Amino acid sequence: MAIDKPPIGTVIASRQYSIAYPNGKVESAMVCIGQPVEAPEGGHWRCPYEIACKSFARTFYSAGEDSMQALILATHILATEIESLAKDHGVRFLLWEEDRLGLPHISDVKKM
Repeated sequence: MAIDKPPIGTVIASRQYSIAYPNGKVESAMVCIGQPVEAPEGGHWRCPYEIACKSFARTFYSAGEDSMQALILATHILATEIESLAKDHGVRFLLWEEDRLGLPHISDVKKM
């Protein structure tokens, strides 16, 4: 069963990264977090996020018991998503010309 990708909706936070390719090419990537919304089937919340550049894009969501948990989990999962995209495409994401993401990591989450 395929999981529906929610539209990003109202963007509540964004950050621009540079993507460095091994051949020296650099392009911009935008990471956006959408406003959490209650899931259509009810019972939980979704917080959509998007990582997009000219060469590739990833749109998905995190889920939580309430809007706050969904938002917090989205900020944590973004680092893992970016690391995965970087590995898949053989690139590095740079924040303010430094080799870092400036995001919490899902491995930092103990119990919520």
